[in-house]
Amino acid sequence: MRRHGLAGLTLLACIAPVRAASGEWTPDAPLIAEVETAFKAQMANGMTDIGGHPARPPASLDGYVRTYAGETVDGERVVVGALVDGSILGKPPGIRTGAMASLPEVSDGGCGVMHLWYHVRTHKIESVCNFAI
Repeated sequence: MRRHGLAGLTLLACIAPVRAASGEWTPDAPLIAEVETAFKAQMANGMTDIGGHPARPPASLDGYVRTYAGETVDGERVVVGALVDGSILGKPPGIRTGAMASLPEVSDGGCGVMHLWYHVRTHKIESVCNFAI
């Protein structure tokens, strides 16, 4: 799976403001359902944190604020997601969509904060939990 240096980009995204990407688009409900189905399967198979260490994902996404945006990277549509435990953000859980700048920025939280990238054409998903600080 092509990683695009995502671990480093994720860490940078956690500490630097998100800037608008060229080719932004908004994923629709059926695509988000596809992403979440793929992500739940990946969670069941195990995840890692930004440093590549094994991480224990939650059993369910029900308590998470799940924010999704779309961007085009080298001509490929990618759904980018930030999933944050609702208690960390102080917001009710659920699905939200918006621009890349609307993705929550949280720099720790272990698997209370997860990031994902879903490649629409290939249906491949990449994800990490934040560092537990």
